[in-house]
Amino acid sequence: MKKILGLTLGLVLLSSVAYAWGGKNVAEDKPFSANIERHFAGERKGRPEITAEKKAEFQKRMAEHKESFSKRLKLTEEQQKKSEELRKAQREEMKKIMEEMKALQAKSKELREQNKKDFEALLTPEQKKILEEMDKERKTKEAERMAKMKQDRKGKVRPDVKDKK
Repeated sequence: MKKILGLTLGLVLLSSVAYAWGGKNVAEDKPFSANIERHFAGERKGRPEITAEKKAEFQKRMAEHKESFSKRLKLTEEQQKKSEELRKAQREEMKKIMEEMKALQAKSKELREQNKKDFEALLTPEQKKILEEMDKERKTKEAERMAKMKQDRKGKVRPDVKDKK
């Protein structure tokens, strides 16, 4: 029950953080993700590093959001303190879950690669060439689809959030 409560609280917190971003195009220019620590640690898979200035800006926005959130709910200091304790405990649980997920993803990738090798071993040289062509076609279509999605998304903001500036 505590895990469910913790995960629910985490999802609410993540939703609140996403709302606090003000609907800007997060994917293009903001260092937000469910695992923000990973971003600050520099594990950004080809994306530019986050500067100390951007990190400070993010932390300032988070503090402002937290204050606004508490004010709107009219939380007492005791409630705020307990809320912070819950959030910290939930963060630790989420770290453990994320580590488990990373391990499962690695295992899954390994299994897919082995499955691919085993399948290719069944094929004749002609079939392998056809499979290679099919893979190239799939990658081309995927790249086109991703480029179209990126173009469609460019400049859009969430319709339910007004620009706060």
